[in-house]
Amino acid sequence: MKEQYERWRKQLHDLSLTLKVDSVSDLQDLLCCMVLSECVYKLSPCSHGYTSYMHIAMFPWFAMGHLTPFLHLSNKLAKRRHKISFFIPTRRQAKLELFNLYPHLIAFFPVNVPHVEGLPHGAETTSDVPFSLVLLIMTLRGTLSFY
Repeated sequence: MKEQYERWRKQLHDLSLTLKVDSVSDLQDLLCCMVLSECVYKLSPCSHGYTSYMHIAMFPWFAMGHLTPFLHLSNKLAKRRHKISFFIPTRRQAKLELFNLYPHLIAFFPVNVPHVEGLPHGAETTSDVPFSLVLLIMTLRGTLSFY
């Protein structure tokens, strides 16, 4: 039992070093955000046995209520010097760039959103369509192309 506890304690310590958090509260905050955002990350090894930084890809649902919290999480991670690749619908980039507090660490990658039959031309997010058409926005993710 003690061995199991020590192993978990070491894993928690290593994770704290990797994420560059100073307290359990900060660790909980980041882990909750990461779980909620379903972000993808790549660990980069360094000589200390833990990672010096992470490169995280953010690919949020195409709704401002998802894009904004993803950017909030990206800012929290970038504050700890982690690099973020943020995939975003082309026309929404200008709106969110104002809230990118770490442009040297958070890179926006515009996503070309194709027309889907039944949606208005130019529709990229749920805010571009009436509620009755929101389900059609779901079909966009499978038809995307990246610049």
